[in-house]
Amino acid sequence: MTKGDANADSIPGVDYPIKQGNYVGKVLYVIPKLGLLTKAISPPVNYILISIIIVILFFLVKPGRKENSKRKV
Repeated sequence: MTKGDANADSIPGVDYPIKQGNYVGKVLYVIPKLGLLTKAISPPVNYILISIIIVILFFLVKPGRKENSKRKV
């Protein structure tokens, strides 16, 4: 049976038993201990890392535009 995270009980008529035919995919490979990385990169660390990556990408992409415009002239 399935239910939402905020529901204490199943909802009759909505939460149906899941059968094998309802599965969409299957697990092909498991990377052990990868979940520890997601725990280590929790807020506010993840916001800082995302900001750094965006700034680096901004500076890497910006010079590429200038080179392309010089070649066309």
